[in-house]
Amino acid sequence: SVTHTFQDGRTCPVRGKYDGVFRDSSGRLNLFETKTKSIISDSSIVDKLNFDLQAMLYLWSMRETYGEAPSGLVYNLVRRSQLRRKTQESVFEFVSRIETDIANRPDEYFTRYMVAVTPDEINEWVRADFAPMMETIQRWHDDPGCSYRNSGACQMWNRTCEYMPICAFGMDFVLNGNLVANYRTRGHVFPELYMG
Repeated sequence: SVTHTFQDGRTCPVRGKYDGVFRDSSGRLNLFETKTKSIISDSSIVDKLNFDLQAMLYLWSMRETYGEAPSGLVYNLVRRSQLRRKTQESVFEFVSRIETDIANRPDEYFTRYMVAVTPDEINEWVRADFAPMMETIQRWHDDPGCSYRNSGACQMWNRTCEYMPICAFGMDFVLNGNLVANYRTRGHVFPELYMG
């Protein structure tokens, strides 16, 4: 957990989990990150690094935690199989076919990139992306009505957003003559967010 300080002096903990942190043979601090993707494009992975939210957030938090700027990160990319289950093929047969394909073409499924990062890139990301984003989150906290509704996120990954009823009807709405509380309480806090 690291602390972000807002413009007005208030602070907020920022929490997450690294896949890994290591020092290379020269003693420089690096981030280790694993991602799964259907399509792996060499140029887009490297090109978008300096504004990739997750990677830059980890690099910034490493700098805050260790008191030194990381020199880069190692991306382990695992390609999802593009094979599809055939008609009349059992799950066991399908999994076996994927295992055989991975064994025969490991370079198709596993790729590693080493990407250098400069302290200036981290500073610029904090200035241009992270600090404004955190200020927006603070405004949402102080005034939940200040937000806009992003209709593009209502139907993503072939499912409806669980918060869509709140956007559509507000916190409470009437259904069949009954007032329905339009929110849910989770039974547990995700361990990486727990402060206790």
